[in-house]
Amino acid sequence: MPFASFKNIQKKNARLHRERAQPAARAKLGILPKKKDFILRSRDEESKRNRIRELKRKALTKNEDEFYFAMQNSKLTAEKGYTPLNTEKEYSEVVLKEMLTHDVSFLNRELQIEISKIADLESRLNLLPADPSVTSKRLGPKRTVFVGSVEEARVVKSSLETTVPTRVCAKLKNDELEEFMSLQENGYRELSERLDRAEKLKLAIQQRAAKYNVLVCNPSVCLACLADHFC
Repeated sequence: MPFASFKNIQKKNARLHRERAQPAARAKLGILPKKKDFILRSRDEESKRNRIRELKRKALTKNEDEFYFAMQNSKLTAEKGYTPLNTEKEYSEVVLKEMLTHDVSFLNRELQIEISKIADLESRLNLLPADPSVTSKRLGPKRTVFVGSVEEARVVKSSLETTVPTRVCAKLKNDELEEFMSLQENGYRELSERLDRAEKLKLAIQQRAAKYNVLVCNPSVCLACLADHFC
């Protein structure tokens, strides 16, 4: 008989170990602690004991001339412990100019990426029937129709509004139509979000460019107000 089979049979015929329950007279004290509870408690106590021993060793072997640069920036008090004294960074005029230049270049690069993605989305969604709640005014191709009267213009406008979606959707089945409409809605939603992000990027570029111009014209006034932007 292979050794593995013998071990399986031995486990199968072994007596099941059961821990005793809490006696009825001590039921008011709750559930009787099991072995796993003792293990958790003993390991926790041992880890705390080892930590206290290590802290005592560090306190006994501490060098009185020990120095860290963080000691200059913090203060020890009995009520609050270690509190920072001054966490604000001080930047020179050259460093602030360099930071603003890097910010503007990074934002310009992100704006160009967004503009290219917006152009790609517009080219893909240009011929699809749009949802007026999420589309932009500049989306969709322009179409000029010449009519002779106001009534004829109203008829042509209503026919265009009804025939464009039906002409596209008549060739699709129900499942394909639902998938098409969901893709169309997601595309216009993504386009709207990217347009908003592009506007925010333009505003951020204008703000940083204005700060850079102020720093170049009058450095003494701008150093204090620009330091908070980078801290």
